Amino acid sequence: MAEANPAPSPSSTDEDAHLSVEAAIAETTEAPQEALTTAVGREMYAVLAAPFEYHHSDVRGGVKLTYITGEQAITRANAALGVDGWTFKVLEHGIHAEADEVWVLAEVTTLIGERVVSRQQFGSQKIKRSRATNVPLDIGFDLKGAATDAMKKCLMAFGVGLYLSHKESEDERRDRATQARQAEFDARRPPPAGANGPVPTTRDEKAAAQAALERERATPAMPVCSLPTCGEMIKPVRSTATNRVLTAQEVVERSLKETGKVYCGLHLAEELARRAKSAASARAAYAGKEGEDDDVPF
Repeated sequence: MAEANPAPSPSSTDEDAHLSVEAAIAETTEAPQEALTTAVGREMYAVLAAPFEYHHSDVRGGVKLTYITGEQAITRANAALGVDGWTFKVLEHGIHAEADEVWVLAEVTTLIGERVVSRQQFGSQKIKRSRATNVPLDIGFDLKGAATDAMKKCLMAFGVGLYLSHKESEDERRDRATQARQAEFDARRPPPAGANGPVPTTRDEKAAAQAALERERATPAMPVCSLPTCGEMIKPVRSTATNRVLTAQEVVERSLKETGKVYCGLHLAEELARRAKSAASARAAYAGKEGEDDDVPF
C-alpha cells in the first residue's frame, strides 16, 4: 500500500508563499520596464500619465514650481489602478538635524498585467517650529508631509504628473519666444481691405479690394531677433552714423549682410562693435603692438 504524502505544515506553506511573492518583486525590480512593454502596461501608463486639468504653483528659492497635490496623485492612482490595486508603505524615516527637516523612504507597489512592480523614493519636509520657543510644533504632521512627498515621487515614477518635471530646452524656449513675438506682430497688422468693412459690389471696388489683399499677402512677416535671450520683434532704429531712422526691413537686410543672422537694432550694434574690436585686436597683434578699440557707427 502506497504511503500517503504528508500534508505541508501551515508554517511551511506561508513561508513558501512569502518567498514566492519576494521572488516576484525581486524579479520585477531587476527588470521594471519589461511590464510596460505589454499592452496592459502601455494602456495603464497612458491613464496614469495623462495631464491634469489644473495645477498649483509656488515659488521656492526663487524658482517657480508647478506641482499637483497629494489628493490629486491619490485620486489618479485610485482611478487608474483601483483602490485595492496599489499599496503605499513607509520603509524608513528619520530626522536630518543639520537640515532641520524630516525624511521618509517609501515604496509604492502595484500589479501591472501579471507583474508586481514597485517604486521607491525619498520625501522630506522642513520641521515647523514655534516662533516663541523654537520647539517643533508637530513632528508627526511633518512626517506626514514627508510621506506625501515620497508617495507623489513614487507615483511620478509610474507616470503620474511626470510631464511637470520636463525641462524646457534652449531651442524650445527660443521657438516659444519666436512664436509669441510673431503672434504679437500678426495681431498688430491691420486687416486686409474689406475684411471688416462693407463687401465691395462694383467692379472698381472689387479690383481695389483685390489689389489691397495682394499687397497685404506680399508683405512679409517681420522676423524676430535670433539671439536666444532676446527674441524681440525687429523694429525701426535710428542710425548714430547718419542720424537717419532705419526701417525694420533695412535693419534686417544690414544684419544679414554684416553677420549672416537677424539681430534687433541693439544687438546688431553690439555684434558689430564686438567684431570691430576683435578685428582691431587681430591687427594690433599682427603689427606687434596694442591697438585701440574701433567704434563702428550704426
